[in-house]
This record gives sequence, C-alpha cells and structure tokens, in this order.
Amino acid sequence: MKSIYGPHFEDVQRVGQPTNLTVQAGSSIHLNCRISLLQDKTVSWVRRNVQGENALDLLTVGLHTYTGDKRYKMEFQYPHNWRLKIINVKKDDEATYECQISTHPPRVIQINLHVNAPKVMIVDEFGDPLQEKYYEIDSTLQLSVKTELMDDGANSTLFIAKINKSDSGNYSCSINEYQNYTIMVHILNGLN
Repeated sequence: MKSIYGPHFEDVQRVGQPTNLTVQAGSSIHLNCRISLLQDKTVSWVRRNVQGENALDLLTVGLHTYTGDKRYKMEFQYPHNWRLKIINVKKDDEATYECQISTHPPRVIQINLHVNAPKVMIVDEFGDPLQEKYYEIDSTLQLSVKTELMDDGANSTLFIAKINKSDSGNYSCSINEYQNYTIMVHILNGLN
C-alpha cells in the first residue's frame, strides 16, 4: 500500500472522479470533504457554474463563508470533515462543487449537484399552459395540473360545478414554496 504524506482526502476513490448527487429542491444538504493531515493548509469550497461559463464562485475559505447567500454555511465536523451545508436547495444551486486543499497545485474533489425541481403548470384540455381562463356562469370549472416528472402530464384536477361570479379569482397549485403556478379565472355572464 502506498504511503500518503501531507494533506489528503480520506475518500481516495473520489479523487479525480466527480461524485454525482441528486437532491430534492427545498431540502437541506451537506457536501462532505474529509481531509487528513491538513497541517497548515486551508480548505476552500468553490462552485463551478454549469451554464457553459466556467466561472468559479468562492463559497468558503477555512471556517469563513464568503458568499452573500446565507443558505451556504461551512460546518466543520470533528475530527476532519470540512462539510458545506446548503439550506433550502434551489434549481439554481445545480453546479459542480469543489473542495480544495491549498497545496501547490491544489488538491481537489468534485461533487456534481443535480437538483430535482419539477416544474408545475396549470394546463387546458390540450396540455397547453394557461395564464387566464374564461368560464360562463353555471358551467363547470376544470383546471388540471401538469408536472415535468409525470409522463402523461396531469396528476391532479380541480372541478367546481355550477360556478358563479364569486368563483372568479386566482387559482394556484404548488409543490412547495419554490414550485408553484397561478392562473386568473374569469366568470362571465352567459350569452342568454
């Protein structure tokens, strides 16, 4: 077995092989980075944006957080886990995260974070998204919900029979505080 001197990642199999992690939007997670023999070196977390630009966002250095986003926190777990906590994960958090040791050259492990955030829509009978819908008094209001995760589309439908003017207004469907959809329903007098 090869001897390792100086700072090194405990999860040797992760070095050079990015780890893929998929989480639900709205959850809170820890990205672990276990390092032995850190000595006088520093640990940093950076985010490499996925959207084609190869920009790095500095998140933490040592125990200090450098991003203005309060959802990101360094939580050192004794004896040597320099873990990054992300609270209320959003779709925008999807990126490659790097834990770096300040050696020359830096030693790095990568975590590809994927965020499962189904888009929710209120759709018409053809599956097209709605912003507004018009109904006549005494007709039946029918609104269907479609999410990206459902192959057949709608997985929930609202029916209100014999609607009247007081049923006019905003109708919303939400999965959580980050995935919601609202339409305006107008109730019109009949043609009679």
